[in-house]
Order: sequence, then C-alpha cells, then structure tokens
Amino acid sequence: MQKINKVKIFYNSNDVSQKVYRTLVKKLVDSGLEIVESEQQLNIAIGGDGAFIRMLKQNDYNSIMLYVGINTGTLGFLQEIEVEEIDDLIESLKYANYKVCSTAIQKNIIKTSSGKTKHYAFNEIVIRR
Repeated sequence: MQKINKVKIFYNSNDVSQKVYRTLVKKLVDSGLEIVESEQQLNIAIGGDGAFIRMLKQNDYNSIMLYVGINTGTLGFLQEIEVEEIDDLIESLKYANYKVCSTAIQKNIIKTSSGKTKHYAFNEIVIRR
C-alpha cells in the first residue's frame, strides 16, 4: 500500500466530533502526517453516516481517493473506525499497513419535463414527486 502523508478531515459540528477532531489532528501531526485542505491522499470523516456521505459529495464522489470514517454518530454503518481505535488507524497509516476495499458509486440521470440532471449516490437514492 502507498504511504499516506497528507490527510483531509471532515467533521460534524457537535461537541463529540469536535473533540475527536482536535485529538485526531494532534495525533496525526505527532505521527508525521500533514493535515491539508487539498491534494490529500486520504479523507477522514468524523461523525455518522451523514458526515461520511457529505465527505464523498464534497470530493465529487472521486473514486480514486481513499476514504475512512470515525464513528461519533448514532448509526455509523459507513463509519469503520470507533473512537477508541484511532491509535490503531494512525499506526496503520504510518506504516502503510491497511487494506483498501472498493465500493461502487451509483451514477443516476434523472429526466424530467424541465430537462435532465446527474446525481451520484453511495448507499441509496430517494426520488420524490
């Protein structure tokens, strides 16, 4: 696996997610990883499934990027890492000892009387009216 040097973090605004964010940033930097806003090799979402999906959307569902989620939400089906596993995550990144699993992104084209629009979905799509 490729060694990760640059990480972008997405997080929810609640107190728990912000606390985990601060802890994660300190631990990542202490481990020699750089926190960036662009040209990242890894995206980390802190929160629940909504945070993970927002992270995907903000990256235009880019399938070349790597993504991982830290669960501080209520559901966490998409979030693979629990808060108490952060040190293990950092250790895995530091030594490029991780596994990448591919997941499909669904591309949807919605046609209406006013035209067509393109939408992407990770785990589901809901069409109303």
